[in-house]
Amino acid sequence: MSDSRSKVKGQRMHRDLENGFSFWRPLNWRQRDLPEQNGVVYYPEDDPRTGLYVLAKDLGQELGEPISQFDLPVLRDALVEGLLDMPGAEIHAEKEISKESALGFEFVLSCELQGEPCKRCMRVLYKDWLQVTIYGQGVPPADYGVFENVFDWIYLTFTFSDLLEQLDSMYPTPPV
Repeated sequence: MSDSRSKVKGQRMHRDLENGFSFWRPLNWRQRDLPEQNGVVYYPEDDPRTGLYVLAKDLGQELGEPISQFDLPVLRDALVEGLLDMPGAEIHAEKEISKESALGFEFVLSCELQGEPCKRCMRVLYKDWLQVTIYGQGVPPADYGVFENVFDWIYLTFTFSDLLEQLDSMYPTPPV
């Protein structure tokens, strides 16, 4: 039997024109901007620790050249080191991923957030100089299981383009 909390009641588009990506998200989820991390979190209930986070970081100044497949081993090692520095962190699964022309990694892990157990699926994508981190997490871990299908749906709709422009080209405004 599925948990009714995971029902998506409509959808709304999230557009980040500055960083060049967009995705669909549940209409009934709350939004909180994370300006100090250049990101946003969408969450279904009162506690934003259970939700989907999307963070963008321009690495151009640090790297100088666009990220390529040859950079992936060093980037992976740095990510793993950072993840394992989190309290109680344990990586359960990892793999290389790609989305459109971006390359990256997916990690499934558990850790502690503010002294409570957490489960997270984190996807880190690199496109040119941009690093986009997308992760769905649940505190407690059982909440991750409740919303995992929604987190995956949001990720599947994520694109390095403007969904609104795509819709406009599919359904042009009729002439007057």
